[in-house]
Amino acid sequence: MTPPFIPAIPRESGTEPDVTVILCGSRILIRRESDGSIRLPRRGETVYPWQSGLMLGRIGPLLCGAMEIADESAATGGDWHDLRPALNALPPPERIAAGRARELLIWRKRRRFCGLCGAVTNDSETECARVCAACGAAFFPVLAPAVIVLVKRGDEALLAHNRRFAKPIYGLIAGFVEAGETVEECIRRELYEEVSITAGNFHYFGSQCWPYPNSLMLGFTAEYRSGEITPDGCEIESANWFRRDAMPEIPAPGSIARSLIDAWIDGRI
Repeated sequence: MTPPFIPAIPRESGTEPDVTVILCGSRILIRRESDGSIRLPRRGETVYPWQSGLMLGRIGPLLCGAMEIADESAATGGDWHDLRPALNALPPPERIAAGRARELLIWRKRRRFCGLCGAVTNDSETECARVCAACGAAFFPVLAPAVIVLVKRGDEALLAHNRRFAKPIYGLIAGFVEAGETVEECIRRELYEEVSITAGNFHYFGSQCWPYPNSLMLGFTAEYRSGEITPDGCEIESANWFRRDAMPEIPAPGSIARSLIDAWIDGRI
């Protein structure tokens, strides 16, 4: 099976790509189809100041690039959309491209200078890296792995309201893997820290690019072992066990949290 998106070395080019990810902060320029679906702009559909943007790779035969602008008014011919819901709605190849664009553009801004000697860095000609012009040190994009877990207790699942969620949405427990931890150890720690329960029998479900700014979200299921739910009061404001026929409001479709919850509701996990 042909990959939906094939990455390339992110060197600069003066050639305008066939498909472009145009970002302005946490917003993305999209085109709307007559059926309400969205996609990335093609060459000639929008007007924007392409000069030396970042080349991302290919979607089939189409060369895909990315750029970031400081003001939305600098690009016309499309609609500006919040990045997070757009990523959930774009076709899979374009979702991959947009996630890659977000992560690499942020990485390049943060790696303009060498962390060892302070000199300017440039794009490598042979790999996805920034290389110091003075000492030759190479810096690669860094992914921050995170876990998200659906805990089952009989015919119930643990759902929690994080203070960062829009009210009254309930989602899943999630957190970043710390240095020295395995993924399984991270799940145990996050559950104990945030809601004071223990769990086991972990099973991998799937993963999702989470470019906020550079994470890979790893989804798991787990079985409840012990403890009474006690929200930490910092991240988690409330949490409870919910049955399939009495669910609260849950995350929008497209996120791995929603995929896990839907799979559980449907009896697939």
